[in-house]
Amino acid sequence: MNCRPNQLAMVVSGQPDINHGRVVRVIALDADNLFTFLFGVHFWIYEGELISPRGGRAPAVDDTCLRPLRDDFEPEDITTDEPVEVVA
Repeated sequence: MNCRPNQLAMVVSGQPDINHGRVVRVIALDADNLFTFLFGVHFWIYEGELISPRGGRAPAVDDTCLRPLRDDFEPEDITTDEPVEVVA
């Protein structure tokens, strides 16, 4: 699974394309979703506004369409002993 409950996530795939780049807060897994029952695809109940393919509000969002926005990463260490060439 990509996300955890109460986490911010960005929509990176799925239909319609208008949702790509939108940020939502995932609340809880939608255990009553038919696709979860039939295919094992996990859907999240969310806070935010996503449009369904039919034009209304999407009731849930597929976990595979989301990328979490985490703040638990360390900054990259880019120290090196090699000289750097500057190109102007």
